[in-house]
Amino acid sequence: MDYAKRAKRLEPERAFSMLERISTMVAAGRNIISFHIGEPDFATPENIKTAACSSIHANRTHYSPPSGVPELRIAIADYMSKTRGMQISPEQVVVSAGTKLAIFCAIMSCVESGADVLGPVPTYPAYPSIVNMIGANYVPIPLIETDSGFRMDLDRLANAVTPNASMIVLNSPHNPTGALLPREDLERIAEIATEHDLWVLSDEIYSRLVYDGSFASILSLPGMADRTIVVDGFSKAYAMTGWRLGFAVVNRTLAGLLDTFMANVHSCTATFTQYAGIEALTGPQYEVEKMRLKFVKRRDLIVTELNSIPGFRCHLPAGAFYAFPNVTEACRIAGLPDADRLQDDLLERAGVAVLSMTAFNAQRDPEADQYVRISYATGEREILEGTRRIRDFMSARVGLRFHRD
Repeated sequence: MDYAKRAKRLEPERAFSMLERISTMVAAGRNIISFHIGEPDFATPENIKTAACSSIHANRTHYSPPSGVPELRIAIADYMSKTRGMQISPEQVVVSAGTKLAIFCAIMSCVESGADVLGPVPTYPAYPSIVNMIGANYVPIPLIETDSGFRMDLDRLANAVTPNASMIVLNSPHNPTGALLPREDLERIAEIATEHDLWVLSDEIYSRLVYDGSFASILSLPGMADRTIVVDGFSKAYAMTGWRLGFAVVNRTLAGLLDTFMANVHSCTATFTQYAGIEALTGPQYEVEKMRLKFVKRRDLIVTELNSIPGFRCHLPAGAFYAFPNVTEACRIAGLPDADRLQDDLLERAGVAVLSMTAFNAQRDPEADQYVRISYATGEREILEGTRRIRDFMSARVGLRFHRD
């Protein structure tokens, strides 16, 4: 017997592989500061938990329509209409068990095997993994580090479009860099997509977590409604990562295809979870804003601390909850070949878990700039302790090299 080639093309997600590694170390008595995973450390707001429990007691524990309960689709359509500045109907909304499932079904529905999907690098690893799994080609479009942060190379994007191109993937605010796509960049991307008749998959899961500038969606631009697939969810803004509740907003024809996908893949999203989602969107929003303000404070703290560490250079991210420091000089002065080795040494020797840029589909190239992703979705005490450990590690490495020289 053999296994399907498509299954072998799926890539493991490094954040979860790292989680298993950390669990083993913690079980052995190690104390680890975890900067590696994108999960808010806040509790899900009480009103949302209460709504879920009430739904269970009300016996909302049976199948729902594959696209979601009508009340949630109405709530999502209303929320999207208000935040994207356009009219969205409930028939355009498809609920899914997490945003990742919506991404999977959208790519499966819109991209043929052998087609090109153009997307950012570094990138959230699910995009290229799913694209490769269906036998399509993920064409990397670099995010370039500038004096003010990271920005997609739009000239490279335009030049990468061939007759084989099918889709452009966007993620703003961006994982792992925290960059926010400005409106002028979205307008040019929209022109490219329209000129070449491409789908645009816009992952907007961090749209509620913006600290500098204003969030803009390519969905809102003229002529983009029919070709844009917006995926969003409840995991990040409402601290609901384990609830697995996401959604897609698409044109009505694609909504019907996604409904069929949902029916075949998982029948429906847990019904009582969907009613919790209604409360999340329609209930008080002060907990979301309180979390956002805490993330701002954490962002400012961790960037200040990182920039005080020898060899680290970090921009202030505009959104999400990730810092993406340039560690090229840190690798050099510590005598390490690349960010992968820095990641491993920080974990083993300093007890700090970060993710190298190669976890985000960036190629391993010792001649290129090196980066690590550091999640600040953790407390200020952990941020101070973790950055102190990194600073001590760097000082020890510099001292060791000086002694050897």
